[in-house]
Amino acid sequence: MSGEIKEEILRSFNAHQAIINEHEAINSRIVFLTNTRIIVASIEGITLWTVAIVIIALAGSLTGLFLRNFDLFVGGLSVGIAAGFVIGLIDYVVRLRKRSKIKKLDPNSIVEMNRKNFEIRYPLISKVAVTTYQTYSTGRWFLPFSFPEHKYVLDFFTDSSKHTLVLEPNDLQPCLNLISKFAPEAIETEQEKD
Repeated sequence: MSGEIKEEILRSFNAHQAIINEHEAINSRIVFLTNTRIIVASIEGITLWTVAIVIIALAGSLTGLFLRNFDLFVGGLSVGIAAGFVIGLIDYVVRLRKRSKIKKLDPNSIVEMNRKNFEIRYPLISKVAVTTYQTYSTGRWFLPFSFPEHKYVLDFFTDSSKHTLVLEPNDLQPCLNLISKFAPEAIETEQEKD
């Protein structure tokens, strides 16, 4: 019997954004914490080319507005709104299905399934910096009052790289609790920034 520890996924979290080495920003990631490493996996939805349908329809609507063609304006606006809604719904369903499929895979398969997926081994982490940002929702311009939202940013530093993840407020503490079990000396909390 070998003394090798069996790797298992302990928990997963959604990340709004992953910034890799300060150059490549990638949205919609899922973060898996195992007992040996952190795995960050890409959850891609529909391609940006499908968004072109909405842009073309809205451009037709604006053309109708400038030409004072009511039918073109209303038709373009209607198609743009309907296409935007349908594309958003399809994108949500595609991402949801991909998430459920990924969660059933073993850790090595998750890392290997997409070239954008990566891992951070706990022994290689030199520092985990936690920063809190206070932001306001984009709808604040339309509302007389708005409440601040907090974003929690985790920067993982190794000798050769830095990885940044933006987590949901409710996911921060459970994520830090698990990381502190495997890299207890690395966590540093920074002050809140605006």
